[in-house]
Amino acid sequence: MDAGPGRIEAARRRAGGAKRMLAAAAAAGFVLTALLARNAHPGHATTTPNTSGGSVSSDQNGTFDFGTGSLGPSDGAAPQGSTHVS
Repeated sequence: MDAGPGRIEAARRRAGGAKRMLAAAAAAGFVLTALLARNAHPGHATTTPNTSGGSVSSDQNGTFDFGTGSLGPSDGAAPQGSTHVS
């Protein structure tokens, strides 16, 4: 059996062609998957008017106001929880 340079070069060309086809198929699959994921999950919510009458509002400049809030208990009672550091 003669494994001369011609057969080896032909095998290298076939292997190179196969590698290029696999790379092209992988790239096409990646793009297709990215497009399908983008269409399924657009990454942004649609804006709907706030008709609930909540405390979040927006002025003409686009800044938000969360109203007056309180970080402590509203009835003046002491907090129920405690912390422990070991």
